Amino acid sequence: MAQGIHSEAHVIISFAETGVSSKELVALRGLLPQFGTMAPAAVRDLAHQERELDLGLYGNLEARRLHDKAKKLGLNAHLKDASHVIYQPIHRINRVAHLPSDDDAVNHAVITEMLRRNVPILTRYEAD
Repeated sequence: MAQGIHSEAHVIISFAETGVSSKELVALRGLLPQFGTMAPAAVRDLAHQERELDLGLYGNLEARRLHDKAKKLGLNAHLKDASHVIYQPIHRINRVAHLPSDDDAVNHAVITEMLRRNVPILTRYEAD
């Protein structure tokens, strides 16, 4: 069985109930290029929609880099882990591990053939 580990995290900026301060607005505009090209009012409106602004899903290294940059700019940033582990069928000799299609019929045929050839199969998906 093959195990694929995908280390990812959301970078989230939290704001006080009173909304986005002028200092936070300037920091947001300096944090990501797309905020720097937006009008300040548009950035404020985006951040006002909720008390948290999800900057997106990043690989762990990039997420930590962005999180640290946000903290240095004075933003209340935190990471929300989105890592997950995927167990895939694997041939114990040639180490090939995958299901070839989103088509359930095709995958069923592949699994049936793998079972016929005594290839151990375990499919499981876990996410935090």
